[in-house]
Amino acid sequence: MLWKAILTSTNLKETDLKDASLAGADLSKANLCKADLRRADLGEAIVTPDQLAQAKSLMHAILPDGRRVSRVQWIKFRLSRRKRKL
Repeated sequence: MLWKAILTSTNLKETDLKDASLAGADLSKANLCKADLRRADLGEAIVTPDQLAQAKSLMHAILPDGRRVSRVQWIKFRLSRRKRKL
């Protein structure tokens, strides 16, 4: 459990965080590139949409605003981020 952990600027690249409790954690400037956040609880976590877009998966995760990400929402989110980069 990493509830309210201070993970500022931490390199979490390719880290398996499936089912992790990251509620209230400070993930500002953390590297989430290819991190697996499936079913993770990110409720009230400090993290940007750009950071979350780098994750390998957010399916069924709880976002900082309390919403749960469905499979379809995750796919749409990833596609919209890719289009912005083009």
